[in-house]
Amino acid sequence: MVVQQSERDEWIALSREAALTGETLVLDVVLTDVDATEMRQRFPVYVIDSQPVIVDGDVRHRIRLQGGDLAPILFEQQVRRG
Repeated sequence: MVVQQSERDEWIALSREAALTGETLVLDVVLTDVDATEMRQRFPVYVIDSQPVIVDGDVRHRIRLQGGDLAPILFEQQVRRG
């Protein structure tokens, strides 16, 4: 999955698999600083939209993800239902 940040708490992902609106996912972001040191951040996001698109002749899914205050609440609820 390829993910790019589009706004402060919104991300756009291109995936081979579809996602369901409202589904909670964990985004694992790897950041590299000027010393080439990698830092990982993991945080919950939820799907606000998922649409099929054609990329280089293949079907992919453009998934809009939202982070922020609501995502951790949904993540905790999902874990408890487990």
